[in-house]
Amino acid sequence: MAQIDFDLARYIAHRKGRVLQRARDGAAYGFSRELRHRRNLIALRPVSFAIDATSRQWKGSAKNELLEASARSSSACHPRLFQAAEAAANALTLEHRPPMYVSDTNAPVGSWALGTDDDSLIVIHPLWLDALSDSELQAVIGRTLGYVQNNLVPYSTALYYLEHDAFFFVRWIVTPAIMALRAWAKRADITCDRAGLIATRSVGISVASMLRSEGAFAGPLDYDGLLDPRSLPTGPVSELVADNKHLKHRIAALHVFSKTYLYSQLIGDQSPDGMATDKADELVSEILEG
Repeated sequence: MAQIDFDLARYIAHRKGRVLQRARDGAAYGFSRELRHRRNLIALRPVSFAIDATSRQWKGSAKNELLEASARSSSACHPRLFQAAEAAANALTLEHRPPMYVSDTNAPVGSWALGTDDDSLIVIHPLWLDALSDSELQAVIGRTLGYVQNNLVPYSTALYYLEHDAFFFVRWIVTPAIMALRAWAKRADITCDRAGLIATRSVGISVASMLRSEGAFAGPLDYDGLLDPRSLPTGPVSELVADNKHLKHRIAALHVFSKTYLYSQLIGDQSPDGMATDKADELVSEILEG
């Protein structure tokens, strides 16, 4: 019988090394204000308690309960999703992509990165498989993988369960933890929107995926027409953006990042021109405060 060499200490070190590598990769394009906010966030007792409680539940029953109502994506089952995930992970140079699942129709609408730093998965609502084109789906999955690559999953998981299934939290932590994590999530959106852009290398497609994700499910979207943040289509789409200040800020912030030298290098453009990332982050901070 063949001998299997299993060294538990080496395995744990390997898993930790993967987490640290993701942190280094994510830091290249991550929004610096998100990282600063996150460092302060973990010092808040309600948030640290919520993350700890979520981690325990995930390792206990929460993960299994989620998977019981979900179907795993593969090349045979939900092939469009599987292919979009493979393409997005390759574009982000994410070596170890977490498994993808399609949730039950009763689950919250969205695309979620859930779990812990070393045990995460992606769950997407089936509505989006119908509403998104192949390229838009790749942008959404790339964006969701941004949570994984930047080690944001424990925070997004805590917020998910606080908002959708808060029964296992001590009551006094729920409201302050939700408020703090929602404020953080707005900055995390900027980082993860950048991941979606890197996954598609198209501002138009990335903006279209953001619009779809916020409710613009029906009708075609002109990707070329979305390249200029000042020329959003009239009608329901413009009304959607006008009514959603944060969405408007995210679109403007994505356009800023698309002008950076870092983005040009990440997509293989050897042009020496481009804005410094620090300058881009300053401009984005002004946008978010506007």
